[in-house]
Amino acid sequence: SVRIPGIIYGPLVSALFAGNGCVVKVSEYAAWSADFCAGFVHRALEHNGFDPDLVQIIVGNGATGEALVRSGVEKVMFIGSPENGKRVMRAAADNLTEVVLELGGKDPMIICDDCDWEQAINYALRGIFINCGQNCLAAERIYVQDKIYDEFVAEVVKRAKKLKQGPTLSKT
Repeated sequence: SVRIPGIIYGPLVSALFAGNGCVVKVSEYAAWSADFCAGFVHRALEHNGFDPDLVQIIVGNGATGEALVRSGVEKVMFIGSPENGKRVMRAAADNLTEVVLELGGKDPMIICDDCDWEQAINYALRGIFINCGQNCLAAERIYVQDKIYDEFVAEVVKRAKKLKQGPTLSKT
């Protein structure tokens, strides 16, 4: 189950390369982008001579996820909160279904003084603000070498002040 469908690509590609078909359960809060992700995946499969039905993307809440976990699948990859990860693990235990859990990493980012400046600034901003910082890919802490610290912070603050909040699909 995923809240942001775009993060499924890594686990999905790995599963496909291993010769598996996949069912991806997307959070009901991300229904708006599930269709886009499904289309992208299906076109890529078809373009490369594979049956697009190898990947099925469904949208649903926790009950949908639990039904999927209990359905007899061989493996579950779950990306989400520790609380929901425990629910997945309990449901998977009934059939001894193999489970991989990614439960909100929010890893640190380290910026060294020999970095690619533009890339470091852009990745820092993305790491801080992607999905309002509420995702396992978000940077919770950024460590910057003393030599560039002041300049780095000033540039991040300057660019952050130009960011706009609002609905993702808004034209403004």
